[in-house]
Amino acid sequence: MHKTARDEIKNIVDSTLRPILKRLGYRKKGNTWNLRDGELIKVVNVQFSSGNTSRQAKFTVNLGVYNPDFRRESLVAGKINEENVKEHECEIRERLGAISYGSDFWWTVYANEDNEKASEDLRTRFTDRGLPWLNSFKNLEDEYNYFAERGIHRSAFVAAYVLQKESLFDHLRENLKGANPFYAKTLEKWMAKRGLTI
Repeated sequence: MHKTARDEIKNIVDSTLRPILKRLGYRKKGNTWNLRDGELIKVVNVQFSSGNTSRQAKFTVNLGVYNPDFRRESLVAGKINEENVKEHECEIRERLGAISYGSDFWWTVYANEDNEKASEDLRTRFTDRGLPWLNSFKNLEDEYNYFAERGIHRSAFVAAYVLQKESLFDHLRENLKGANPFYAKTLEKWMAKRGLTI
């Protein structure tokens, strides 16, 4: 039976990621899995390259962390279906390849060929690097520390507000430095709505 490269990716994912995620309680919809873990929702997504052909195809794995409390207080508008959170809706996002190799990485597979090397590498990378990365986030405090340590002030101030941290105003000041007029106005409205001034 002739298989396309996309079929090969599906076989690899079904034999590597799917059993691991199912065992851990992740729920699948399309190419995305969600796990409600305390106050967080962990997200794993398989993304296909737009340049794939029937003969050769590439894919990558996206990881994300979503917190409903963070989302409610963020500057991002729009309601999220928290029964099926997409990776791009997460406040913390990372690629499995970047975690594993230090830069963006896409696995390449070929139709009707032995792709065992890609399969084993995916399993190893996800087990050894992806899962520990996801499991390192237990709550909003962990997310705040992630933002603060990396100087991601646009997210740190939201987490600090929810957690009622004094560092909120330091992050707000840093966020306003060099901000374009539209963003500055949006942030000022966010502060005014919550009775905050700096």
